[in-house]
Amino acid sequence: DPTISTLTSGTPSQNIDLGSLSFPRRIGIRFHPIYMKMYHLAGLQSVWSAYADETFEQNLGKDFEHRSLVRREGWANYAFKGIFPNDIAYIKLEIVNPQTKMLVKTFYFKFQKRYSTSLDGSHYVTCPVLGEKIVKNGILTELRRFTNKNTGQTVYKPANTTFKDMRLRGIADDNLRKEEAKSNAISRTKIGYVEKPKMVYLITPPNLTKYAKLLLILIQQLVNLSLGESYITKENQKPLYKTRYMLDELGNLQSDGQGIEDFDTMLSIGLGQDQQFTLVLQTLQQLRSIYGTDIDKIVQ
Repeated sequence: DPTISTLTSGTPSQNIDLGSLSFPRRIGIRFHPIYMKMYHLAGLQSVWSAYADETFEQNLGKDFEHRSLVRREGWANYAFKGIFPNDIAYIKLEIVNPQTKMLVKTFYFKFQKRYSTSLDGSHYVTCPVLGEKIVKNGILTELRRFTNKNTGQTVYKPANTTFKDMRLRGIADDNLRKEEAKSNAISRTKIGYVEKPKMVYLITPPNLTKYAKLLLILIQQLVNLSLGESYITKENQKPLYKTRYMLDELGNLQSDGQGIEDFDTMLSIGLGQDQQFTLVLQTLQQLRSIYGTDIDKIVQ
């Protein structure tokens, strides 16, 4: 089912991750800048896959596969369509040279789902309709591969990939010196993981048109974010999930006589990127009076 954003002419009830409308399940890791330079990771390909077992043998399939380039700022991002069948899943990241297809580095992770809790953390928040706990994000733990010398068996244990780095010591006692130390190769992680479609209501009083400007800005942000992420996330340049915008009372959705900026372009390119718009008007004249005759013809 497509994600639906109902925008009508109230106040938002909670914060929402706008990027999760088109890509509801995303994981990212950021490599340390020095580690990036040591292995020349910028521009290499990150190949992601997921597994059901801790031995990384039961592959979860194509819905959990993803390829992208390691960005210059160090981020390797993983956006996938599948839903993990259990609370715990295992993820493998392979860094590959896209020209030679040579494997440069391999990283292993354990992912554990988290559930929404009350503000004081005393109980889980449940869906008022289904009575189920609500999945929200998770915990990512790096694993490393070890071989038992006695049995020869391969096991994966929680451990960080590290590299040797030089650090300044003795700042407090004015005895500056460089000492060798170990730093983590992965300096930061980010996780956005939800399993249900979202419906967002954005409401402003029709008699207070000055507040409509907030909606006009937010609609542009939503569309531009979905389009931008689609172009750089997947090879087909499409989002994993559609977003449907229900623009009720579109004739009143204006600020100082101005409607949604570049609305005709938004409609024409949005359809190809699975951004669907339903326009609700009292009369077609409302559309002409706000956007002009030329844009009105394009929209119709």
